[in-house]
Amino acid sequence: MVDRVYTLANIDQFVRDSEEKLVSLAQRAVTDMALSIEPIEGVTSAQRVGDPGQVIEGRIPVVTGELFQSFIVEVNGQITASGIENTAAGLETIGPGDRIVIGWTADHAPYIEFGTSRIRPRRFAGIAAARWREFVEKAASEISRE
Repeated sequence: MVDRVYTLANIDQFVRDSEEKLVSLAQRAVTDMALSIEPIEGVTSAQRVGDPGQVIEGRIPVVTGELFQSFIVEVNGQITASGIENTAAGLETIGPGDRIVIGWTADHAPYIEFGTSRIRPRRFAGIAAARWREFVEKAASEISRE
């Protein structure tokens, strides 16, 4: 026995509502992930392997601010925002099927992320990316309560 009958209008509305919720989920999760990457002042980016002192993974060392401020949001190959604080604005126009890329344009970003034979890795991007599921689940929970 059929409990519910959908008309074409109901299905179209369901699809529109679902797309709207998925876009909102992507906007929130990407923004939360970007904002989770915090700067840490007073720690040099080139702390050498074997140097005493704590290396805090998941945080961007800030000496000049160039690395932290080189963050961009790219949607379908076009830069839509610069600076972590502008992530949400850069995602305002996304839609289903859009390709979103976030990252850093500073030349030294990979060296800080992955380290070198002489510099300890910071893994600021990798640790945030590893938490992606957490950001998606949080956004989904928020949306389901609305």
